[in-house]
Amino acid sequence: TGCASSARTKVDVSVTGFPDVPCSFANAQETYNPGLISIATILKADSAIDEDVNTASQIKVFVNVAAGFGQKLIFPFQGHAGDSVHIKISADPGQLLSLSVLGGTHVRTFNGATDNNDGTDVNNTSLVKLDLLNSGGNAGLISFKATKDFNAVALYQTDLLNATIFSDGLRVYYVSASLPTP
Repeated sequence: TGCASSARTKVDVSVTGFPDVPCSFANAQETYNPGLISIATILKADSAIDEDVNTASQIKVFVNVAAGFGQKLIFPFQGHAGDSVHIKISADPGQLLSLSVLGGTHVRTFNGATDNNDGTDVNNTSLVKLDLLNSGGNAGLISFKATKDFNAVALYQTDLLNATIFSDGLRVYYVSASLPTP
């Protein structure tokens, strides 16, 4: 008859994994190295995509010559222009994280293998927001709105001076995307 049944069925749901990881997180990664010469490495690269908000990759840049170096984090879905992107990061213990310290650190999005050409320095306060996450001030959440459809985000450093401030590397815990707030 097309009518919904008034009978109810009990369903048990088990949640596995780490419930504090955003559902819309990147689950693949690769090195991002635009430019000429970088002497750099990413330690524990898969820790930025392992569903554990307490583990992180470490981007360590020793030398950049007309280059950038960082990590490209890839989503298992298509994001859209207007979606919010969030990247949880931290600096060395005791290092106060701020937009000025992060100068020379950039974000950009990709749609497949195509660079969206929307890269910006995280110091660009009209486009990027940094929220500190702990009382020590060394952990934060970088947030920005995507300007084009995307399925990957790169976080990378181009300024040798700021790269060397992070002696243990800039840590990346995860990147997530969410629908814009109505």
